[in-house]
Amino acid sequence: MAKHSFNFYRNNYVTYFANEETNYRGNGVGLIIKKNYAWHIVNYNSFKGRIIYVDFIFSGNKKMRIINYYGKSGRVTLDNFNQEV
Repeated sequence: MAKHSFNFYRNNYVTYFANEETNYRGNGVGLIIKKNYAWHIVNYNSFKGRIIYVDFIFSGNKKMRIINYYGKSGRVTLDNFNQEV
């Protein structure tokens, strides 16, 4: 059953992940997108393993951006990250 489920998701979805290059623990974001929508992706990017986005363009030049943000807990960490953004 698990193998069948994995193949279903691999064949029907595209994944985008990002994490901080210097510290892999406690951060990282991802997006899972159906393949029929993934054909419309024109750009993707990330920032510090906490923000990831993908840009879509659909027929009629309609544009959409999906943003995923992971806000790590802790006041000092949050303040430092917000200053960088």
